[in-house]
Amino acid sequence: LTSVIDHFDGKQHMTNSIRFLIACLKLGELPLEWRKHHAVPQKMKASHWISDLLMRLERLQKLASESAKGIEGVKVWMGGLFQPGAFLTATRQWAARKMSIALESLRLTVQVGAGSSGGSSFLVEGTVLYGATVEKDSGVLAIGGVEGTHLGTLTFCWVHQDQQDLGNQSSAEIPIYITKERGEVFASVELKSSPDTIYSWYEFGASIALWEEQ
Repeated sequence: LTSVIDHFDGKQHMTNSIRFLIACLKLGELPLEWRKHHAVPQKMKASHWISDLLMRLERLQKLASESAKGIEGVKVWMGGLFQPGAFLTATRQWAARKMSIALESLRLTVQVGAGSSGGSSFLVEGTVLYGATVEKDSGVLAIGGVEGTHLGTLTFCWVHQDQQDLGNQSSAEIPIYITKERGEVFASVELKSSPDTIYSWYEFGASIALWEEQ
């Protein structure tokens, strides 16, 4: 984008890459090169990409300020991070050091709502559940949510793999993706479910998306 501005300011000669970029922007299309930096929906337009980028930078600046003394209690928009996988890995390493255990001994759990289930936790916002919904009081998966259910704040917590955080409650493994278009599985977590509907969520394609169109 800087090269295009420089071209119109007379600071840079026209090149094939600049010509292609100008053509994309005229049509409102997102240049392929811009998709390499972070995951975005396939049909995202250039104008939306720019506004989304500005929002990401703003939230990153806020996160850097709020997390100066630690990540616990700070709400993170994981879908808005440029490298959410690297962030998740960093939290796992942080938890392992804090709990003085091996990385392989940790597993990721999710609690609907802000709270702590022990271990090392952090808060995630901006997530959407597809193919299901969650009962407000119990946090148990329920039928619905075809168009997406906003989950509000989630508590992601790294716990020892032997810890039974859900007690005797049945659970279903739900995949997490960056966007609702799915693609590669980002992570998988267990959410509370009634015993008779555990396998139904696979049929409904229940999943969590970290990013949603603003």
